[in-house]
Amino acid sequence: MFCNRKRKADRGFILIYVLLIGCICIFISLGCFNMEMNVRFNNLNDYKKCLKMDVTEKYREYLLTELNRYLNENISFKEGKLNENMSSLNNLRIYFEECYIYYDEKNDCFKAEYVFNGKFYKEEVYEYQFGENGLVYSCVDYSLDEGG
Repeated sequence: MFCNRKRKADRGFILIYVLLIGCICIFISLGCFNMEMNVRFNNLNDYKKCLKMDVTEKYREYLLTELNRYLNENISFKEGKLNENMSSLNNLRIYFEECYIYYDEKNDCFKAEYVFNGKFYKEEVYEYQFGENGLVYSCVDYSLDEGG
């Protein structure tokens, strides 16, 4: 009833399976390599962003340091007289190149304006509080130029 014939496999038939499985393995390994390269490039880009310094950092540091030095030399930090002393800072402007910081009496805060190449770049608003080590500044708002 059942025939038992031996079928001969063609010589090229096994080669097709080997080539197909080999191509699948190569494509899988190329996909893994591509994913690892993407991870490496993302890590390098994150590292470069961490090392990149903001344009205003140098100017902010200098302006706040000079402001702090001026206030420590010219203002007494008694809690009751602090607001009276701050009102005497109406005409205070500390410059570093084209950037400057000044006291805004209306809002009772310091404002730093950054100007680069004669064009307005950014303005930051700093509130101050009397702390154990003197005045503590905190940036509460900033505005960028409309042009960006």
